[in-house]
Amino acid sequence: MLLYILATISCLSLLLSLVLVWYTKRLVNYMALFTDDSLDVLQALRDYYEHLNSVYGMDLFYGDATLESLLEHTKNIIEEIDAFVSTTEQINVEDTNE
Repeated sequence: MLLYILATISCLSLLLSLVLVWYTKRLVNYMALFTDDSLDVLQALRDYYEHLNSVYGMDLFYGDATLESLLEHTKNIIEEIDAFVSTTEQINVEDTNE
């Protein structure tokens, strides 16, 4: 009787382990995809910043306070997204190394 109970517990433990391994792999793949998408957003925002900066540099708009504050706000957003992407990439690297 004890042998059947131990065998059942072992099978359930093995099944749970396989499910957890499968779930972890899916989660790591999701994080990698999320990081790639975040990098795309970051690049689009950098392109927008460069475009805004070039408009601000034009003689007609140079020194405009609204554009200057918009440039500063965009720069702050880029820094925040860059920090987020860096953290996410570190998590992905640690997960793939394990």
